[in-house]
Amino acid sequence: SITYVTWNDQNLGAIYSIPITGGTPIKLTSEAGIYRNPSYSHNGKHIVYRKESGNNEQGRTFSKKTGLYLMNSDGTNTQFVTKEGDYPMFNANDTRIIYQNGGQFFGALTKELKSVELNGSKERTLVKSKHGNILMPSPDGNWIAFVHLHKVYMAPMPKAGKTLDLTDKSKFVPITQLSKDAGINVHWSK
Repeated sequence: SITYVTWNDQNLGAIYSIPITGGTPIKLTSEAGIYRNPSYSHNGKHIVYRKESGNNEQGRTFSKKTGLYLMNSDGTNTQFVTKEGDYPMFNANDTRIIYQNGGQFFGALTKELKSVELNGSKERTLVKSKHGNILMPSPDGNWIAFVHLHKVYMAPMPKAGKTLDLTDKSKFVPITQLSKDAGINVHWSK
């Protein structure tokens, strides 16, 4: 299935699922809100997503207890995970949720890629990047693509230990520049 978010000024937002072959969309969220970036676990059993606080355009109703949430792929058993972060995804074996902290193009000067267990415990900071914008791990967890000052780079993903500080000048891991000029909306294929 594919998940997507909707917005309607009267009904607000929701997360829906639709079979990849098409068909009738199924509403997964029961509470109106502003939802962003839903992502399936690799085994298809769970979805992680961000519930966002309000803004002047979309209003501030239903914006309490914002952050990352986990639910079963049928929309049941919604659980709060952590108050921070965006662009959530599951690690390769679906035991942890990886997310970016510090915004994307705006927000903190230094962005961080963090992970927590499914219940929000045992937070780890995997990568940080001053002047970085997007920190995107590969689906198998072996690589990280990152945008630094608008150019796209790739490096090996750290497995444990000290947090990696990635910039275009990092020397402690091999850094490969992928874009000549600029790049945004970085995604990996399987």
